[in-house]
Amino acid sequence: MNHKLIANILNFLFYVKPESEHVPVLERMRLVALYATVVMTSIGGAFNIYFVLQNGHTAAAVILAAYIVFLFCGLAVFLRTRILRHFQFLVSIAAFLIMAEIIYHKGGFYGFGIYYFLAGLPVIYLLLGFRTGMLFTVIFYAGIVIQLH
Repeated sequence: MNHKLIANILNFLFYVKPESEHVPVLERMRLVALYATVVMTSIGGAFNIYFVLQNGHTAAAVILAAYIVFLFCGLAVFLRTRILRHFQFLVSIAAFLIMAEIIYHKGGFYGFGIYYFLAGLPVIYLLLGFRTGMLFTVIFYAGIVIQLH
């Protein structure tokens, strides 16, 4: 491939429409984190849907499928508008779905969902911002405490 084509592809993937009060470097970091989240959790989610269905948990499989759909809708909206805030909004809806499923099932069907989500909370701040990250943290901990009490 020639260098101009590579530069055009990178520009297409990583261009974020400038918004007031946003730092361009931080916006690109968020975009890379969002891309990684979409790719990796879609792959893991697809495998998890299979295993959850094998155990007869159709509702959880539907929630996982909705999570993946919201991720790809967020990606499509971003690629169309180039506004990161819209991508973040749809990813936050997807994350709320997974969080609700983990809380409802007291850690997920295998019991490890709570640990995965706890490890992912610092990434939530990067992906969605401080206020949404705090909201996630408070809701998650409150929900788990209520469910385990």
